[in-house]
Amino acid sequence: MVHKKSQKAVTVASLTLSAFLVSGGVFVFENQYQPKTEISADTTIQNVGNFAELQAAVKQGGVIKLTKDFQITQPLIVEKPIQLDGDQHCLKLDTSHWPSVNQNMFVIGKQGSGSTFKDVILDGNNQGRLFALNEVNNLTLTKTTVKNGTTQHLPDIYTQGVLKQSYQGGAIHALHSTLNLNDVTFENNHTKEGVAAKTADAAPHGGAIYSGTSNINITGGKFLNNSTGGVLGKKGWNGEGGAIKLEGGSHLKINQNQTVKNRAQTLFEGNHTDDIWDTGGRQGGSIEATDSEVLIKNTTFKITTPAANTGGAIKFENCPKAEVVHSYFEIAPNLTNVVTAGGAITTEGSNLKIADTNFQTGLKSYALEAGGLIQVVGSGNFELVNSTLTGSGVAWNASWKKTAKYGGAICFYDGSTVKGEIKNTKIQNFTSEISGAGIAIGTQLDDKRHANVNVTLQDTDLINNVTYAWNNANYGGGMFIDEGSTVNILGGSISSTVASATAGAIYNQGHLTISGGANISNNHAHFITGGIFNDGYLKVDQATINNNQETEKHHVLSKQEYGGSNIYAKKDVIITPRANITNGDVRVLDQQSAILLTGKLDKRIDVSVSEKAKDSKWNLNQKVAETQKRHVGYVVAKGIDGYQPQASDSEFLNYISQDTAQKVAAYTDHQGIGEWDFVLAPQKEVVLGQRAKMIYHANAKDAFFANHKATKEQLYTIYSSKTPWTDPVQMTRLAESQNPTRAHYKLKNWYQTAVTDENVLTNPTKNVYDFTKGHFGQLEPNTTMVTKIVNPHLLNVYAGWIKQVNVDYAFKSVTPGKDLPQSIQDLLPAAQQFDQGSDVNTAKITQKTIQVADGTWTLTHNWQKQIKKIMQDQHLVAEWKFTPKPIKKYQASYEFTSGTPGKTLPQTVLDLLPKADSDLIEGSKYQPAMVNTTEIKVADGTWTLTTPWQKDAVVVKGDLVFKAVWTFKASKSDDPTPEPTKPNKPQKEKEPTQPQKETKDKILPKTGEKQNFAPVISSLLGVFGLFIGGFVVLKNKIKKN
Repeated sequence: MVHKKSQKAVTVASLTLSAFLVSGGVFVFENQYQPKTEISADTTIQNVGNFAELQAAVKQGGVIKLTKDFQITQPLIVEKPIQLDGDQHCLKLDTSHWPSVNQNMFVIGKQGSGSTFKDVILDGNNQGRLFALNEVNNLTLTKTTVKNGTTQHLPDIYTQGVLKQSYQGGAIHALHSTLNLNDVTFENNHTKEGVAAKTADAAPHGGAIYSGTSNINITGGKFLNNSTGGVLGKKGWNGEGGAIKLEGGSHLKINQNQTVKNRAQTLFEGNHTDDIWDTGGRQGGSIEATDSEVLIKNTTFKITTPAANTGGAIKFENCPKAEVVHSYFEIAPNLTNVVTAGGAITTEGSNLKIADTNFQTGLKSYALEAGGLIQVVGSGNFELVNSTLTGSGVAWNASWKKTAKYGGAICFYDGSTVKGEIKNTKIQNFTSEISGAGIAIGTQLDDKRHANVNVTLQDTDLINNVTYAWNNANYGGGMFIDEGSTVNILGGSISSTVASATAGAIYNQGHLTISGGANISNNHAHFITGGIFNDGYLKVDQATINNNQETEKHHVLSKQEYGGSNIYAKKDVIITPRANITNGDVRVLDQQSAILLTGKLDKRIDVSVSEKAKDSKWNLNQKVAETQKRHVGYVVAKGIDGYQPQASDSEFLNYISQDTAQKVAAYTDHQGIGEWDFVLAPQKEVVLGQRAKMIYHANAKDAFFANHKATKEQLYTIYSSKTPWTDPVQMTRLAESQNPTRAHYKLKNWYQTAVTDENVLTNPTKNVYDFTKGHFGQLEPNTTMVTKIVNPHLLNVYAGWIKQVNVDYAFKSVTPGKDLPQSIQDLLPAAQQFDQGSDVNTAKITQKTIQVADGTWTLTHNWQKQIKKIMQDQHLVAEWKFTPKPIKKYQASYEFTSGTPGKTLPQTVLDLLPKADSDLIEGSKYQPAMVNTTEIKVADGTWTLTTPWQKDAVVVKGDLVFKAVWTFKASKSDDPTPEPTKPNKPQKEKEPTQPQKETKDKILPKTGEKQNFAPVISSLLGVFGLFIGGFVVLKNKIKKN
């Protein structure tokens, strides 16, 4: 477990946060604690050479210059600002005269704010503290040494039985103040050891400096061998922050204006807490920051002694913002137990960014538990950028090179929920005792306190990191990922030339995605998988996993089988087409794990399977017990995200095995039979299977399949141990269109042996292959797993041919001069083919008599109905005879009729009547005679043929009578009324007249009849004389004409 401090409380009442600004990633404080008084520019320099003179000068305030070293016998209360120039002289506490009530060399009062000290050595002589800033103060120290300060001798102060003494800050105790430190050295300062009370107020924090709601600004300087004390009984509020303790909203800035990379200005070395054990407190060997903000730039931390319970250099707790930039952390060798966790840094519930910083561990110096250099605990954010972490080296079973039990470089501790990013960083040469030599996310397998972090590794290299390999209980040389955590690897690499125990690159129980061009190659493991052991979610996308190896060839997974050198899939592995997995295998376990494909593969992936069941003996792995054994139907790959595997996927997935007893197909062999290979099952899964073959032989020199081949192969994929277990289903004979052909022969059947034509002719059913019963291997589908090569896996069948005999048909007319009509020709059967030697039923003629116009055709001779054992072509003829019909004759006559009532046709019309025709043969066509004259004029009018008979020919079916109708129209007369004086005188025929214009016709009223004025004119003519009348008539005629 993590050794964490006991519950904390801020030791100062009414602490308030300093206001601050952030600009360009650098803290810029607005100092609330500015001095309220200033030293006059014309102040006289006070030279002092003893305590009395100094005491007086301090009381007066102003500029003070030391001329000698001397001892301080009483606390100096600074009530006015002073500028003390030590001129390299030393002020040292006098142990013989030092009072026991207020043991601070300088107490800066509220009115003393703004005081400065430079070029002075302040020596607490292990007797008392150097500075107390207990009010709003601003103190600046420049080129000053502050050493041997302590709170060890502070008297216990009780209020109502509660210890209220503040033992924090061995050299400086600052509340609500600003402390500016320029090139100041703090050395050998410490807080009280053996504090009686286990209360927060009395906790001996801050070996050199304690900051309660204060601003600490450091430029350059050194913190050397400062330390905190502990409580009696070693359990309780033990001291934190071997050099500096921050809380209550404090702000620490170290070299905030430094811009030159890797130029160290400030040194922390040899600082520590009183112990490393988990009995409360003891956090941060050099700095402990709680609820504070920190900026550290260009600083070196050297850990030269067991430093703390967590955070050998720094512990951040609940810090809203913390940055470490351009710095260096180094752990000295041979320290054994440096910390319990977090050899250099522990961050808990904080937002920490580390950039452009290097870390180095020391040989035989390690964290007892987690995080050889960095431990991440609780919530918050963690960012590590452009940095290098270097361990103590790697070697076979080199336990002395370990840096931690979990997470040789970095450990995201159990229960952590942090969001992390490690970018453009190198982590190299770490050895861990159990898990995650490079990075451990969580501590160990199946820990119930799982880490639940989300970490991205971008362009980060994990190089030569190994887990101790003396047994098989160690895992994840590059990384260990606990269940519940999510890791995204984008680019970068993981590699190691030295073998870990199991999973040389990554042991994954969480949610891992590898993409962005990441390269996981050349890792090694002693027992299982040099690459990735997957017991969680794993997706390999745009990444290369190459040449990872197991080195122990006596291990059960290496001695007889391939053990998943690139990936051991205890659970499914998603592999996209962009992945490149080469020079090593992916191992899958039937019904437990498979490769999940997101798209069509285009690169080879070697895959191994569990060929024999294995138990979980020590040399296998505590997490691995393979019960699977090789069999037909062993599932290797499936589809995901809507993709269904294709046959080509089974070809790119290549089965590898060390078994030489049973043949395994070569990578390029996708047609071979009698060997193990990956095949596509109908359910769109890639499974371990086999292939078998049926060869069809055309079996005659002149018989061929398509492309003029004498044989045709039908491949069967054996994909299951149970029915249906092959594709196509056994046995599926060739389609008719695929059969061979042979001129003048027909395929009779398929036979078990190479039969001759004579064999087929004489005994066509002998040795016929029964496709309904044929099978590869045993005759029935298996009910148990097929674990061996199916035998037989090759079957041959032979075409049996029967010669074809032709039978054609013909009709013949036996009536001279008469050809068979089309209606009989249409009855002729098509020619037929029959097997030679077979009994033939000839075609039937469906009609025996056919009626035609002039008679009847009758079938008088039919061909034979059956031919026994036909051996040669046959030409069959049937005969038809014609019988004519009896001849019937008819006549055609013509008639004219009058269509005008009361009028009889004149002779001139009747003379036009055609003569009757006789001897018309029934069924013949008769063309009626035509009447060419259609109008006959007679004395009183005109006869017109208004209804002639038909013009078209008529089929003779009996006597024909053609009738036409004539109608009469009387001529119009100029004087229709006869002369009364000459009634018997014949009337002269009048010429036809044109019709009168409509305007000259009058309609009789009501009757609608036209009134003709001709009679009126005639009457007038009778009155005036015949001559005049004749003239008018003549004139009228001329006019009309």
